[in-house]
Amino acid sequence: MILAFFEGRLVVSLVQETFDVIQLSFDRHSLSDPDSDSEPNQRLIEKNQESCCLTMKRHDTCASMSSKQHLADSKQKHVLISRNCIALVLQKIHTDAGKQEDGHSIFADFLQQNSMCFWNACLTRSVASLEYRGCLVPCTLLISGTEFALEVVRSAWARRVLRPPKGYAVGRLGDIGVLEMVPVAQTQFAPLSEALCKVVADLNGESIQASTSTIKVKLEENFPEMQVPCEEILYKTLGGIALLAN
Repeated sequence: MILAFFEGRLVVSLVQETFDVIQLSFDRHSLSDPDSDSEPNQRLIEKNQESCCLTMKRHDTCASMSSKQHLADSKQKHVLISRNCIALVLQKIHTDAGKQEDGHSIFADFLQQNSMCFWNACLTRSVASLEYRGCLVPCTLLISGTEFALEVVRSAWARRVLRPPKGYAVGRLGDIGVLEMVPVAQTQFAPLSEALCKVVADLNGESIQASTSTIKVKLEENFPEMQVPCEEILYKTLGGIALLAN
């Protein structure tokens, strides 16, 4: 708040967070005499109050629009992974020591067991269209499909006729909402020494000789924002890395 006298009038300036300035002008004599009921002063005060209200409404509108824009931007950052998913929570009944099982094999056996339900053609067709989305340790299958196929599976589970994979029992079945993730942005900066170590390790893993030419190509592929240094800088940096390693 800023107070100032200008030509016999007291000017009160309120500075908002958005740097908008609301100025209210009052006659010095009306402020010193609170019982003054003069009509000009009353009109002046009402006019200033209306101006203040209009400015505050404009500020609130701008703030609301900014908030909505912020929410829209935050929603755009989410990346859809999957939708229309169900979770099939399994309980292991017995363990076969000589058999290695993973999510894919358990899911395949689940499809096979329910494809033999010849008395329920709708279920056999529906399970054939299901897709494997993943497995949560220890034994939870993530399964997706059309809404119709998933509803048929839900109905079979509700009637206790859904068959589990061999060696398992179905503990629970439920819906999973939309699977989303918030991506982590990558920086455009990377230390040259660390970038070289990563590139040389990649070349060794691919059984490619780590020469200056192959290193430059890998740097361009893995670090597109980096300006590829000259050979002299590469030699010096690699030499420093070798000294630290020893």
